[in-house]
Amino acid sequence: MNDLIDLNELSLSGVYRELTRNGASTRAIFALEREADLGDGGALTNDVTTDALSIGAQPVRATVCAREPMTIAGLAAIDDLMASYAISEQFIIDTAVQDGARVQAGETLAQVSGISAEILAIERPMLNMLSRLSGIATLATRYVEAACQAAPAV
Repeated sequence: MNDLIDLNELSLSGVYRELTRNGASTRAIFALEREADLGDGGALTNDVTTDALSIGAQPVRATVCAREPMTIAGLAAIDDLMASYAISEQFIIDTAVQDGARVQAGETLAQVSGISAEILAIERPMLNMLSRLSGIATLATRYVEAACQAAPAV
């Protein structure tokens, strides 16, 4: 019996789930990000922006929008990122698109709501991750489109 999984048959979210089944690698990466971002053990209480604005416990809602046309990637990893930051159940993210979707500038990717301290602590690493992975996915999409134009039979 062949237990090999063909990653080419999976969606981007499915590939992420398959590659992170044991969770060890993503937890380690996100823990390093949290420590670098928040310092001193990565506690949410160490967020400079939250401290400066003095709005730590206020409920807030924010919209994540595309700044330019792109192919989305990274939404599947947000739950793991939230877990590494020990975000409470009050933090809710409602995604409007799925990984692999092509979106236009200004299009809503997700709505987030929760306690301001948690949103401010996680927004930078979340946006960095989405920007980086979506940039890679967008460039890959452009290469695929160019290859299809150059050799449609391939």
